[in-house]
Amino acid sequence: MTTVPSTTQLRSSAFVLAGRVVRWLDQIPYTLLAIPLRLAVATVFWDSAMAHLANWQTTLELFETEYALPLLPPHPSAYLAVTIELSTPPLLVPGVGLHIVLFEACSAFTRVAACTLAQSPIRDPLSEGFRHSAEQSPK
Repeated sequence: MTTVPSTTQLRSSAFVLAGRVVRWLDQIPYTLLAIPLRLAVATVFWDSAMAHLANWQTTLELFETEYALPLLPPHPSAYLAVTIELSTPPLLVPGVGLHIVLFEACSAFTRVAACTLAQSPIRDPLSEGFRHSAEQSPK
């Protein structure tokens, strides 16, 4: 005659198995886990740079229209962005450029937020400073 394990026994055996898996995964060195993740992030930067360099005129037009920043002219910002996208992957893979990537990610988020505020149909006192100079202020 076979006995059916109780719910408590199944839970405890699941916890034991999970504990074994966690201990086994803890034995894997951090670098073996970090390098593939760094390669994945570096690939994103590299692919973006290659897309920008594939058609430089389109890149400049994007920086003049879509990526327009309030304080930085479009052409220098395009050169700066591509320079960062090209120089980041070789630094990121060995772990040297992690702080640079984090800075770039934060500044990219800030750029997107500023551009979103500038082009938002909702006008409030906080977004007035981000408005494009060609636009007329609502009365």
